[in-house]
Amino acid sequence: MMLEYCTFTHKGHVRKTNQDYFFVPETMHSLQRVLIVADGMGGHNAGDIASKIAVESAVDYFTLNIVDEKHNIKKAINEAIQYANSAILKMAKTHDKYRDMGTTFTIAYVQNDKAYIGHVGDSRAYIIKNGEVIQVTRDHSLVQELFENGTITKEQMNLHPNRNILTNALGLEDSTQVDLYEVDFNEEDVLLLCTDGLNLYVDLAHYEKMFQPEYSLEEIVNTLGQKALDAGGSDNVTIVAARNFGAFE
Repeated sequence: MMLEYCTFTHKGHVRKTNQDYFFVPETMHSLQRVLIVADGMGGHNAGDIASKIAVESAVDYFTLNIVDEKHNIKKAINEAIQYANSAILKMAKTHDKYRDMGTTFTIAYVQNDKAYIGHVGDSRAYIIKNGEVIQVTRDHSLVQELFENGTITKEQMNLHPNRNILTNALGLEDSTQVDLYEVDFNEEDVLLLCTDGLNLYVDLAHYEKMFQPEYSLEEIVNTLGQKALDAGGSDNVTIVAARNFGAFE
């Protein structure tokens, strides 16, 4: 099978630094099945350090622990995220300037015609099938809880003054609660991970036509990223996308 990857990242028009971090496999990288996005918590110390530590720690976990069809992939994803969480806490405890740093974390591990997803925070994973955009993950945020209990409407979520408050993230507790998902990832499907700098300004459902095979992943991520910047760009924007071209041999 061939997986095509493409990425977009930008610090936006307001933030001084880009606190997002991501991973996609390079041509010869041993992890040909993994993609990750993380968004360092902007209101905390060293969010850029937290997101980098989280992503690199998870990559280290999968590099050192071979996962194949015989292994429980969801269990491995949870262990990788807990490993990343511990690495952040260890750094925070040994350096005062990193105290209370944290990050969101969303990872996808592709195995044959499935994508296994682990999720903490309010970055997101989407699967696009036959032009239909499906949000896989649920935001761990205050506005998500307010929406679910009927306090606010969906339209009010991105305008709420507390929209940036997370209810879960890496670096907060010794062990973190991880949401785990399994979705079909068939030929010509697109898997897209993003930080909230994208979905704050761009409703992917309005761009379903762009996910057809005639559009390259580069066109897709660059168009979406630029739309987010043009619409405001108040936050860092990162998009990681993969397209399935067939089954792994």
